[in-house]
Amino acid sequence: TFEWLHAQLAGSGDMLNALGLAVSSESFGAVLQFTALACFVVFIYQLAKKSDSEKGSVLTLFLVVSPVLIFLTTAPKPQLLPQTAVAIALWLAVSKEEIDTPVFVLICILVMGAAQQKLSFYFTGGVIGVYALVKSLRTCGPGAIFPALALGLFFFGPRFYWFFTENNGAINQMHTFGLPIEFLDNLKSIQENEWVFPLNLIIPGSAGKITAVIGLIILYPFLIKKLNQKAVITATISMVAMGLFFFWGQLTARFFFVFILWGSVLMVFLPDKGIRLNLLKGMVLFQAIIMMPLAVYAAYTLGPGGFSTSFRDAIMQRSADGYTVGKWIDETLPRDAVIWCGVRSIVMIPREVVSSDWWRYIGKTKTDQEYLDFVEQKNITHILLQSKDPSDWITKYIGERVAGPKKFVGGTRNPLNRQEQICSIFKFKPVE
Repeated sequence: TFEWLHAQLAGSGDMLNALGLAVSSESFGAVLQFTALACFVVFIYQLAKKSDSEKGSVLTLFLVVSPVLIFLTTAPKPQLLPQTAVAIALWLAVSKEEIDTPVFVLICILVMGAAQQKLSFYFTGGVIGVYALVKSLRTCGPGAIFPALALGLFFFGPRFYWFFTENNGAINQMHTFGLPIEFLDNLKSIQENEWVFPLNLIIPGSAGKITAVIGLIILYPFLIKKLNQKAVITATISMVAMGLFFFWGQLTARFFFVFILWGSVLMVFLPDKGIRLNLLKGMVLFQAIIMMPLAVYAAYTLGPGGFSTSFRDAIMQRSADGYTVGKWIDETLPRDAVIWCGVRSIVMIPREVVSSDWWRYIGKTKTDQEYLDFVEQKNITHILLQSKDPSDWITKYIGERVAGPKKFVGGTRNPLNRQEQICSIFKFKPVE
């Protein structure tokens, strides 16, 4: 529904997470993404070792020593799978001297499928898709356009149909996917530590933020000594995509990790002695020393949840944001309660929920009344707020306090990054 802004960003990757939640296997999506990365690592190793076995070993480590991988492989973020898909598409697009129809169709499936999983892949996948189309036109002529159009209709048709029906055919809003610009600006401004870009990709803001960086290996371009044609093309595609990300994307490590995967493709294409391999090896080994205890800790603390219900419940309380709040609500409110929810992790709330995203991100604008009319039609019974007392804008809907204020420790995978939150439940009071 239109009021849940975060849900409007959801793609097919989020459906995997929803499937996992439905069968009480919250890690299903993360395991699938880790499997995709593991397959890509083997793929790169096999390519690189053909020319230099040492280079193959270094590239294998290069792909798995970024601290942000701990986050990506344990969090329900549909990013590793599409990142792997566009990296394979990049290799196909650049490695082939000519792109015939079957290869072009495969590239389209990879980049369009990635874009369907998360909107940020419109940037990375789009650059590869345009390059592959131009190259395919040289081989196949204008006929290459038809499979691209057919696949585009298959992958994007349902989303655009939904967009036009929800926004009354407002073509002028297509560039924002119908989302308020204030909300998109808020997402763009998200920083996971206080360092400016690109230092925020290298230096953690604190021990609690160590899994929010890529590390020193992102400096690998400075180790390159010479390029051949394919490496130049790969580097150019990467720089164009990075430029798009800089102006319109989120400048955080989990989004920029895709360029580490692309970097491995670039290094496969490099000529002999095209990179200072010893320096790259030093960077990789340094980060491997940091990563090993992090990986062991993650496996030790999260792994047991797959073996018993009691372990799973304990791990979810400790590591999943909103899980303890959801349990509290389940114990406090009747099954037929409809909650106007002031917390972000509403998927953990075991009741019908109306999100407060719209008002929290947009503020008081001309669309307020439409949102309030929608809210009043949902037969809301209770309001959940993440504060001791209600904010000014919602005061007129506040009835008597039902429960709280209750203090919770927010669930995170990093124990050094846990913060307290205070929640209260009120009865909803319709405005006469």
